[in-house]
Amino acid sequence: MYVLSNSCFYVYGFPQLPRRVYHLHLTNTINENDMQQMQNIPKVPMCAESVLVANNTTQEMTAYKSLGLFYVAANSLLLAGQLLNSTWSLEQFLLLQWCGFTGVFMIYRFNDIIDHSENFRFNLRRVLSSRIHVLCLLQFFLITTPAILLLLSELRIVLLYSTCFLGLLYSVNVRIKSKNYRLKHLFLVKNLLIGTLWGGMILIGANALVGELVIALFVFTSLQVMIGSIIRDLPDTEADRKDGVRTLPVVLGIPRSIIAIHVFNLVSLAAGWFLFPDSNFLLLMILVVGWRAFVVVKLAHNPKAPLYSNTFNLLTCFLIFMILFIQHSNGLYPTH
Repeated sequence: MYVLSNSCFYVYGFPQLPRRVYHLHLTNTINENDMQQMQNIPKVPMCAESVLVANNTTQEMTAYKSLGLFYVAANSLLLAGQLLNSTWSLEQFLLLQWCGFTGVFMIYRFNDIIDHSENFRFNLRRVLSSRIHVLCLLQFFLITTPAILLLLSELRIVLLYSTCFLGLLYSVNVRIKSKNYRLKHLFLVKNLLIGTLWGGMILIGANALVGELVIALFVFTSLQVMIGSIIRDLPDTEADRKDGVRTLPVVLGIPRSIIAIHVFNLVSLAAGWFLFPDSNFLLLMILVVGWRAFVVVKLAHNPKAPLYSNTFNLLTCFLIFMILFIQHSNGLYPTH
């Protein structure tokens, strides 16, 4: 049951609402007894990030992620890669930034919608029932895609569409012998895939698959984003355990997962140094690894703290860009 208050929906009895979707059966009237009972039930406000799709008898609500920090993270990595490319084009710069926004929106909205139901026709109908989704798809096929084919190199085109395809495939349900499989539910596959796809933003920005610094930054960033995806699993450990999703915190438990994250953090430093043993790059990695260690130490005391599991976690990509930008502005790195 829900009650409308100004512009917010107050949903009663669902403390896990940010990660779940519920069917809310509407009643025409709410009597005094109902109101008294509702006073004792926890309520969760859902405002800007909630979208309602109605039919004749029920109202279905999907909780969408807030994507602001995801936009910042994705475009920070694209910019970091572009710093390593000697060829500058305002048109390509703006187009890549737009691709970052569009890609994040499409992939994460699709992921949120498919979490609600594994039925393809139902999900397609749900996508097309939203005006903003339809507009996003139209601009992608009619404006963004032609611009990509006209302005970007073959390498960037392949990397962009491969990233988009794998990002969507990550959420798709595959049924084999009466069993359902999703890449995001396979142990560590989800984290490795997220890390690789986000690290690929470096390669797209740099427009290169070669170069010691490009490859080292790609590997370091991929490992850092993989760590970030594990961190985002920490607050959802209990919900994932109930749903049978084998994340690292579910398999190892939170204390041992914290230790594993520290180990992965050090591995990212060692891998980056092995691939590009440069003192300036080492400084960048030490600052990022130190930032990550600070966040993980805080999460060890409170794994559900959104400031550390979400905000500071996602800002790691922005930190990588800012350090690289400062170093690059001082001529410390050659461009590709």
